Amino acid sequence: MRYRYLPNIFYHPHKLSRMQAIKTIYRQPLALLTISLAILIAFGMLAYVDEDTRQLADLFKTENLVALALYSVPALLVCSLLYRRFIKKGTVAASTAKAVIIGIPLTFTLIIVLAITVKELFF
Repeated sequence: MRYRYLPNIFYHPHKLSRMQAIKTIYRQPLALLTISLAILIAFGMLAYVDEDTRQLADLFKTENLVALALYSVPALLVCSLLYRRFIKKGTVAASTAKAVIIGIPLTFTLIIVLAITVKELFF
């Protein structure tokens, strides 16, 4: 009762309401799982274009698993950061879709350009 007149230092007018925050917290693991599956599917399509990958079993070769790690870790990081940025102004589904649509092509393109640049500089 005596703390009634103290200002709430944690109040921010653009923050979500308590109920919206609870719904968002419970849906975040599902959104991250969706982002992870989208990254795996995108990597599968990228590996399908590669001429050395002819069967599904070829995806489990050592060089393809290393490539999966090199593509998926930065893509997951970028998509997660985009998701956290978009969730402030939108719904979980819209934020997940925007993060996947923007983040995966952006990350894959940057990794390919970086790999080509490093190859030309050092080899």
